[in-house]
Amino acid sequence: MNEVFLMPHEVIESEKFKKLRLSSKYLYCYLAKLKNQYQDRRGLFWHKMIQITVETGMNLKTVKRAKKELLENGFIEVKRSRYCEKYKTLVDFYRVLEFPYDIREELDILNRIKDRKRWY
Repeated sequence: MNEVFLMPHEVIESEKFKKLRLSSKYLYCYLAKLKNQYQDRRGLFWHKMIQITVETGMNLKTVKRAKKELLENGFIEVKRSRYCEKYKTLVDFYRVLEFPYDIREELDILNRIKDRKRWY
């Protein structure tokens, strides 16, 4: 069975996203996939760092660097490690931001350009 997940075009087409390292882009896509599968009503989901490294094929140092870059650029939010009773371990809670604050201005500009083209 082929499964699909949603990716916001506004994010992946933004200049800010294009400037990210490839590993950060891949991690964003992976986290977006997890978001579509597991998010709760607040948009949060959790995943262990070791699961991310195994499932993406990236080493721990690369995942940490990509995660840091996504955090610094406003593409994700992370609620730092909390104890998960079910699995008896610490996990990070993630929120993938589909419209990071910094690209909202870029979206407004693009929408204004599209609106102008409709009148010509």
